[in-house]
Amino acid sequence: MRYGIIVLSFTLVFGMAFSAEAASFWPMFQRDLGHTGLAPVSTPENLQLMWEVDIATVSPRDFSHLVMGNDGCVWAVGTKILAVSPDGQVNVEFRFPSDLAGSFKGDLAPVVLGDGALVVLAHVRVEGQFIPHLFAIEPWGELRWTLPLEGRAGLSLLTLGPQGSIYAASENYLYKVSEEPQIQWSYQCDTEISTVPAVAADGSIYFGAKGDILYCLSPEGSLNWTLENMWLLGAPTVDADGRVYIATTSDALYCLNSDGSVQWSYPNSGTSYTSPVLLPDGSVVFNGAKEMYGNSIICVDSSGAEKWALSIDSNQKPLASPVADADGNVYIGYYLYEGEPPNYVYHRRLARISPTGSYEEFYVDSRGTKTNVGGFCIGGNGMLYAHNGNLLCAFGAAIESPNLSVSTRLSSFDMDIGWLRATSIHLANPLSDMDADCYIAYRRKGSEELFFYPFWSNEPSGSALEFRPLSAGAEFPKIELIHTEERTLVPGEYEYFAGLFEPGTLNPLLDIASCEFTVYAQPIRGQSHSRSQQIAVIEPSLDETQLMVQLWTDKHDYTAGETLNLSLSFDNQGFGMPFDFYIAARLDADPTGTLFFFPTWATDPSFSNISFLPLVQGTLLPDLTIMHLELPDSLPKGDYTFLAAFFVSGRFDLASEIAESHWTLM
Repeated sequence: MRYGIIVLSFTLVFGMAFSAEAASFWPMFQRDLGHTGLAPVSTPENLQLMWEVDIATVSPRDFSHLVMGNDGCVWAVGTKILAVSPDGQVNVEFRFPSDLAGSFKGDLAPVVLGDGALVVLAHVRVEGQFIPHLFAIEPWGELRWTLPLEGRAGLSLLTLGPQGSIYAASENYLYKVSEEPQIQWSYQCDTEISTVPAVAADGSIYFGAKGDILYCLSPEGSLNWTLENMWLLGAPTVDADGRVYIATTSDALYCLNSDGSVQWSYPNSGTSYTSPVLLPDGSVVFNGAKEMYGNSIICVDSSGAEKWALSIDSNQKPLASPVADADGNVYIGYYLYEGEPPNYVYHRRLARISPTGSYEEFYVDSRGTKTNVGGFCIGGNGMLYAHNGNLLCAFGAAIESPNLSVSTRLSSFDMDIGWLRATSIHLANPLSDMDADCYIAYRRKGSEELFFYPFWSNEPSGSALEFRPLSAGAEFPKIELIHTEERTLVPGEYEYFAGLFEPGTLNPLLDIASCEFTVYAQPIRGQSHSRSQQIAVIEPSLDETQLMVQLWTDKHDYTAGETLNLSLSFDNQGFGMPFDFYIAARLDADPTGTLFFFPTWATDPSFSNISFLPLVQGTLLPDLTIMHLELPDSLPKGDYTFLAAFFVSGRFDLASEIAESHWTLM
């Protein structure tokens, strides 16, 4: 988002950027090499949706997970790749190179290297077959390198290893790839690899494969051991002591020693698609079931004893692995559906479960038919990010809003400076102190550029650019405090809003109140021109467009009883204006300047009303005689002027003379 401060007659525009000063806080599936899903930060007690970004063009899959760049941007990966900044702006939009002429399958588990580059495993169609390729993408969205791998397309499963290495699993191959990139070794399994590999502190690598096999490889890529009858769909989780946790389907949650022996198990009667998550006290939380066809979130302690089990009201198992914060809160995402095919209604839910098993939904959405929900990551500031169908959502600390309103109106018109706008604010904050600044800003619709006006009330003592900070009991009555000229604005639709910003910055936290307004083209008097002796033309500038109005009589001198014929030509290629348009006349010698409004009609009766309300872009009248006026004997003799003029909408207050024609009654 860009920002501008307008002070007097100049504009200063700020560009916001982040630098890659630290490694990613959440660089891979479930954050760390062991895929514990545990973030060493607290999340806000009261979560509030901060923003949501449409990522429908990315087409993420149901099992897709989010990762975070070094700058705090969240990467959403699918057939296209987006990087979304912490304030909800799309910073990078990457499409796979067209010169590969391939078709691509989205990535399930991307990774972020130490220097911030994103690496994805995608599949390129080559001669009718999908071939796996690694793609490294710079933080700013340029392709760094591409590395083709052996075999055919399978699932796209990546994790990081020691010294910046990458483990890539595709079909039945596991590769270790260096940052350069070079393939350091590969291991071929008998069946397709089905989970993201997990890496222990000693470098051992654990993953599942079809055929219900759990593999353990050495850091050098040789086989340590396998366990059969281990049907797992979620990745293994490894703790700091090398214990391996796997949630098998319709069997048990196992805690394994590094040699593959079973330390303990907890019975599981349901299918589990997700990885166990570890809590700070060593407890393990996983999705399973206490009974066949059930759906539960279960927590056991480090010895395998049940601490709590929570039944979930859902007819579909969670597809995205849960995550946890430093306080032991667990976040889950799942959906349930209603109705009959093809008219299912999908209800996606995000919920938090406390360390003691208390369940709290903080987001429910039924828009659209996408089923992916969850795929979490947590930022270093405790912000929680999650998929929600075709949306990427961010949740942060709920902000207690003051009672704040903003409204605007056109206050007056001056021929020299155009329209003046008055904006009012009412602020009442009786609740609590707030660590935020309050500004009034505007932006053009469809633009993210914000402009902050200096504002003042009728009392000079009220002159200020901001309220800093909002304090308990702060109150402003509804006063007009912004008076702005609109001549410098491009005609179009705009929005004023009052919002809260991070203290001492222009980083927006929350929009509190807003109102829309339209900037109309300003009529500006130009030079008079003569089309003939009877014609005078004024061409107002309409901010890069033109309004052309011509007005003329059939001759200059008339006597009582004669008929005066008045003609008009009107061409408006500008933006609409909040004016009424009338034809009037005045006696030049009259010191009061009284205007006379005559009934008007055209040769074509359909033009019997010559008032345009409002004037709109493209209004066009050809040369048309609009008035046939028989001059009465009672009309004072003298020089007259016909005016084509703008009047304040709904009133006869003259706003601007547009064209004129002079004539004389003898």
